[in-house]
Amino acid sequence: MSNADVLQKGFEKAYKKIVEHLFKQMQEQCVRLLAEVPRHREFLGFTGNTQTSYACGLYVDGKLSGIVMQRNWTKAPLHAKVKLNEWVYLRQPYEGRSRSVRGKVMVSGGYGQDTSVNFLRSYPASKGHIQIVMTTGTEYSVYLEAVAGLDVLTGTYEAAKEILAKGFKPIS
Repeated sequence: MSNADVLQKGFEKAYKKIVEHLFKQMQEQCVRLLAEVPRHREFLGFTGNTQTSYACGLYVDGKLSGIVMQRNWTKAPLHAKVKLNEWVYLRQPYEGRSRSVRGKVMVSGGYGQDTSVNFLRSYPASKGHIQIVMTTGTEYSVYLEAVAGLDVLTGTYEAAKEILAKGFKPIS
């Protein structure tokens, strides 16, 4: 084996160790980011789809390598996403008092967790990079932020730089 081959094998081994270390660190940072969500969110849940759909995708070299889901909520969603103009009444909604709501946006149907996972699986991550992508699985999240002016994910996004800057540790 030539010196060049030995050097190449050493680089490959070091790269693998670095990526494994960063991936573990990224998983921990995703847990911290997701734990930050309740501190900022300003909406009162109805079906529970938005709350239970917060997720982070971890990408290594353009490929989805892991998903970390929100674990702050102890119960599953109570109802599928509410479709545009559909009226739904819940005696015991996910949060708050009994009420009915009318769907305000076009939705894919189903449950937010599934939408989050599908989004993360289809996300066009960049090759040659290590990335974290955070999302919710409800179209209603966009409505809450853009139309109602409520924080769904923006506060966590704004806190992310500080969270990430404090969280990564050197390889030991």
